[in-house]
Amino acid sequence: MLLEFLVRAIGNTAPAPSQYGDNIRDDAIGYRRRPGSTVRGRCESGEFTFHYVHNDLGFRDTDHLPEKPVDTIRIVALGDSFTYGVGADFGDTYPSQVARRLNARPGVHRHVEMINLGLPRHFPALQLRTLERYGMAFDPDIVLVALLPNDVVDTQRGLDTVCLAESGHLIPCAAMRWSTPAVWIYLHSALGRIALRAWASPSGGGTIDPMEARSRGDDGSWEEAWRTMEGDLERIHQLALAHGATLVLVALPQRPPWGDAELYPETRLARWSAAHTVDFIPTLAALRAVHPEPPLYWAIDGHCTPRGYDVIADTIAAGLIARGLAP
Repeated sequence: MLLEFLVRAIGNTAPAPSQYGDNIRDDAIGYRRRPGSTVRGRCESGEFTFHYVHNDLGFRDTDHLPEKPVDTIRIVALGDSFTYGVGADFGDTYPSQVARRLNARPGVHRHVEMINLGLPRHFPALQLRTLERYGMAFDPDIVLVALLPNDVVDTQRGLDTVCLAESGHLIPCAAMRWSTPAVWIYLHSALGRIALRAWASPSGGGTIDPMEARSRGDDGSWEEAWRTMEGDLERIHQLALAHGATLVLVALPQRPPWGDAELYPETRLARWSAAHTVDFIPTLAALRAVHPEPPLYWAIDGHCTPRGYDVIADTIAAGLIARGLAP
């Protein structure tokens, strides 16, 4: 009980925070947020409050008509919690800001409609399913996929790592397979949640640092995961091409500090994009170039602050314009 008190005292909440709760089962993509739901609270690290509103499909976005309006460029954004926009209000998420920047340009331009299909814990294998099940129904002109080093880690972990509890929370599948008491402990004990996350980690004790995947060169210990992820990206690319859409990859770094190791994911994704004639937008240089204060990322939580998303949105919008994708 003393350890539980100490863990809670340093900022870990119990019961399990609602930030990633209120999900429903989805046979196509595993899970999504409850359609029409609103989730409010304080993040597990205590660094920010959140207010997430979900549309009729269960994504953090407004509702969109199936039919594409005339003279409109539709962009479907796929990604994980960074695309979903953890750590920021909806208007400060990078997909919202990209659309706002493109539509605010002087002169005559086609209207840009952004459709955010990002979900926490998603990675390319699930993004492919999301695009198949939901994205293509909107007839997108651009499929925007944001990738981080932790996508390589999640690819290695596989689709059976995170499961949906009856409470609507996402928990380690290993805990669910172990016992009902393990699920209860995960949901109601901050100390138990930390212990079960470490126990369920495929690293054999302790959690996998997503940054490990950034520094491994070709043929390193993460090579199989990289190749699997690249195969999923190829399938996303082919699906986009089959529907007349353009795939754009965006590389996002994890939180700083940023050394030379952070260049590997961007270099590899740039190389893959060039080999498959896919448009690629790196963001690390732009983030490095701005003053670190106020911070670009939440120090403990690890997601972007609104300012970090602002820099990312600037870079993506400029990239789309430079490539002639937002006339």
